[in-house]
Amino acid sequence: MSEEVEVLVEHRFRHATTEEVFEAWINPQNVRSWMNHGLAAFGLSGAIVRIEVDPRPGGAFMFSDMRGGKEMQHWGTYLTLERPSVLEFTWFTSEADERDGSSVVRIEIAPQAAGCSATLTHRMPAAYAEYREQSERGWKTILASIEASR
Repeated sequence: MSEEVEVLVEHRFRHATTEEVFEAWINPQNVRSWMNHGLAAFGLSGAIVRIEVDPRPGGAFMFSDMRGGKEMQHWGTYLTLERPSVLEFTWFTSEADERDGSSVVRIEIAPQAAGCSATLTHRMPAAYAEYREQSERGWKTILASIEASR
């Protein structure tokens, strides 16, 4: 097995249930909401172009937005959906990423006394080690955007 880089991000949702956080990843309207918030958090004003979701093991998703006149795409395939506690999917942003091998995101959602917590682990080929910090910032922003867009 080739070496991998792992990004680990945790987020505490104070006012969201495990079901609501799970739904944020598979409901197109919810994805659109947190993507809009996330783009604004990154200082980007791009418009959401596509949100396509087929939430089942083997089902695909595509999220895209416009940035500087270019469509930025994020896509993958759902590997595991265990409602409301586990989501696992491949994650790609370019055809080269997809050709280079597996990039897998796993989100584990656990109930708390108030709200829930999410632990996101992104495993990618070691060739992408230089993107570790950028990926960590991106996932932290996405998780915070899910909470803020509710």
